[in-house]
Order: sequence, then structure tokens, then C-alpha cells
Amino acid sequence: MFTRTNEPQSIGGVLDSGFKLFAASIKQVVPITYLGALAGAIFGWVLQISMFGQIAQNGVPSINVPLILGAYVVMMIVGSALMAAAIIRIQAVSTSEAMPLGHALLAGLKRVPAVFGTSLVFMLALIVGLVLLIIPGIYLSVMLAFAFYAAAADTKGPIESIKYSYGLVKGSWWRTAGLLTIMTIVAAVFYVAVGFVVGIMAASSETGEALQPNFLSDVVIIPIITSVISAMMYCLAYEVYNDLKLRNQGVDLAERIENLGKK
Repeated sequence: MFTRTNEPQSIGGVLDSGFKLFAASIKQVVPITYLGALAGAIFGWVLQISMFGQIAQNGVPSINVPLILGAYVVMMIVGSALMAAAIIRIQAVSTSEAMPLGHALLAGLKRVPAVFGTSLVFMLALIVGLVLLIIPGIYLSVMLAFAFYAAAADTKGPIESIKYSYGLVKGSWWRTAGLLTIMTIVAAVFYVAVGFVVGIMAASSETGEALQPNFLSDVVIIPIITSVISAMMYCLAYEVYNDLKLRNQGVDLAERIENLGKK
């Protein structure tokens, strides 16, 4: 059983808690992240098949832009629901609360407007930051990284979630960036290691049509792997989010005590 911490931790402590939370919630979260990974894989697989069919027929790839954009919006909505459901179920595990899968999916569905809206604001902020210069884009990506957790777990609106994440990370940017970098490296190592094995499997089953997608690897194996890694990243990020909240509460308490002393 996972024991939630009630005080700020060191970087190592946060990562340790994140992995413990992952171990405690893997059975609850992976079914949700698998649905998200599978939906994305099917979307990519259909796109590849469509392009392969055009190449086989005309020798030139062709993409139906309105269809792809429409499908992408649908994927964003589905992804928002599943992301929210995963975060909500992780929160339930962290507080030792029993939450059936159906309840988590329903709760995630209710948070779609907030999470989807947060995604749009987040992407707009990053685009503006990247257009100005690369560094502002990187800075904002860290400052706003926990807006999705605020929208899903703490039921905040899109703008409020963005502001809340910014306020949490403010003053702890380098520490938070370091944690996110470590998390990304861990995920990348898993992806590279497993991707190498999957690549060998796909190559061994190649039919000679190099552009044709491999159903087993693209729609079965990769989504399973992606779902596990996504669940791990959600848990690690949730613990960083919780640690930032604890630190922010500590700062607020210190300020209140200081203000009382001045009166």
C-alpha cells in the first residue's frame, strides 16, 4: 500500500515516492493508459495504411487533410478524457481511496472540457514561447507542466490551471526542470531498449513491403509498452506536483506567520 507523504522531499525522495506510487497503482492505471495508447496507435496505423494504399496505387502519398484534422480533434478529446481518468485514479491510489475503473472513466469524461481547454492554452503558450525564442518555450513548458494535473485532480478550469501550475513552479524552476529531465531520461531508456527489441521483431516479420505497417508491433506490442511507460510518467509527475504543492503550502504558512509577527 502506498503511503502519501505530507512534507516536502528531496529530489531522490520525490522520485522514490513516484516509483512506489507507480508500483501501487500500475494495475489501476495501465488499463486506462492502454486505451489511450491503443487509440493513438490505431489512428497512426489507419493513416499509414491510407498512405500505403495511395503509394501502391499512384506511387505518390496522399493525405486527406480535413479527415486527418477531424480525427486529430477526436483523438485530442479522447486523450483528454483518458489522461484525466488516469490522473484521477492515481490520486485515488495516493489517498488510499477505492475507485472502480468505470468511475474513473466517467470522472475523466466530466473533466474533458477543462483538460482539453488546458491543452489548447498550453500549446498556444508554447507556440508563442518557441516563436519568440527557444528558451522561453522551454521555460514555459516547465512552468506549465502541471496544469493538466490541476485541471484533472483539483478540478480547476483551463486558465486557472495554467496560473496555478505557474505559481507552483515559480521559484523552483531549476529543481522542477531537473526532475522532469530525469523522468524523461528514464522513459527514453525504456523506449530505446524496448524499441530495439520491437524493431528486430518487426524486421523478422517483414513481408518485403517496407512501407506497410506491422499490425503486431504497431497496434499490439507498442501500445502495451507505451501504456506502462505513460503510467510511470504520470505517477512520477503526480509526485512532483504533490511535492510542489507541499512546498507552496509551506511558503504560504511561513508568510502568514511572518505577517502575524509584524502586526
